[in-house]
Amino acid sequence: MRHHHFAVLQCPMNLYEAGALLTPNTGVAQREGIAVLVNRPLNAMSTAQSGVIRLADFPLEGEPVDFDRQCHAAAELEAEYRESIAPGLPQNGYGKAPADFFTWAAKLPRIRPHIQRLQHWEQIEAQLIAPPDESSHASPLATSD
Repeated sequence: MRHHHFAVLQCPMNLYEAGALLTPNTGVAQREGIAVLVNRPLNAMSTAQSGVIRLADFPLEGEPVDFDRQCHAAAELEAEYRESIAPGLPQNGYGKAPADFFTWAAKLPRIRPHIQRLQHWEQIEAQLIAPPDESSHASPLATSD
């Protein structure tokens, strides 16, 4: 073969996707000194239409959470925040008013049907509900004067 710049051949390997085992690509990779890395051992894409299939789920423990009751509790806490805490907070001149910071009790019932798995919920939580506070992380480009 001609000289190449490849270091790694990456391919899925699981119960649905066994191509890494069944095709000659891995033998060619070995002969050419290319490492073979398999991925997705616990997730599979059986067909393009079905999307990702989780091959290893864990059993749920305990009683299911009463979603409506929890949304009602969140709504009460949000109302308490708006009535007693938000009025004492200064408006910073841009962005949301403090009274508008917590409005998830109304939003969660609308987005709940679209949440497919725990990982999806964790993304929503990390990006929308409780994103990291940018001001608490010092920028590596910041200089001290």
